[in-house]
Amino acid sequence: MNMTSQYRGAAPTPGWFSGAGSRGTRPAPTGISTLALIARGVTLRGISAMDHRDAMPAYLREFGQAPREGALVYPYTRLTGIGQAPRALCELVAGRHLGAVLVEP
Repeated sequence: MNMTSQYRGAAPTPGWFSGAGSRGTRPAPTGISTLALIARGVTLRGISAMDHRDAMPAYLREFGQAPREGALVYPYTRLTGIGQAPRALCELVAGRHLGAVLVEP
């Protein structure tokens, strides 16, 4: 008996499958095995914010409130001195930082 096919769910995959052919970009590499998806009978269906325009005002209100209340925190690294800009870029490209890298003068 295949237990995986009894449940329905949604898996957020931002950017994983997007980009193919749009604006001349290549698809993003994924850590998902398409063979495993097929073998397990998984169906993926894309959605867009444009599919839910009626929810946009509530989304903007709640998403704007969360950072102000500290419920949503954006990771960042802050480096001081414009001389740190080359280092910041190298470390960012190398994947050493999560989120934004800010270089302050």
